[in-house]
Amino acid sequence: MSKLSSGAVEIPMSHVSVRVAWHDTDWTGRVCASPATNHSCLVLKNVKEKKRPLAEEELAGTAWADIEEADDRPPCVNERAGFMRTRAFTHERTHNYAWNKKGPHGHFAPTLQRMPPYSLEVTPFRWVMRAELERYATPWGIAHDDAVEEHIFGALLLFPWVR
Repeated sequence: MSKLSSGAVEIPMSHVSVRVAWHDTDWTGRVCASPATNHSCLVLKNVKEKKRPLAEEELAGTAWADIEEADDRPPCVNERAGFMRTRAFTHERTHNYAWNKKGPHGHFAPTLQRMPPYSLEVTPFRWVMRAELERYATPWGIAHDDAVEEHIFGALLLFPWVR
């Protein structure tokens, strides 16, 4: 097992359910075989805004790991569309709110994320809701500082476009 980052807490394994968009290469970490005709992925906002069907057609069926330029990869890379890939995959991710350098996530740097074969990333939305704090964080010893929450809430009042 690898060493945890400073401040990280190991939590028990648990079952998750994850929604993924339809992908015509069976979620194997490849560009769609026919990107221009796969419209089901457009229900995901990030894919709809960033999909480039003509550019993707040139790379149809290519494994994401074989596409060197991250900008040439389809946006579904960031939407769990390759969880059945047989190879490890590394992709640089940028937090969705890092664009706002004055906001609470502005200091987040792009991060290389290595995904093992047959894996997918999940976002624990319920865990980050204040109302669920006692239910999820406390039993597993995840620290919480109300002062930090209040500081960020104050920033949101000063910078309402961050929301």
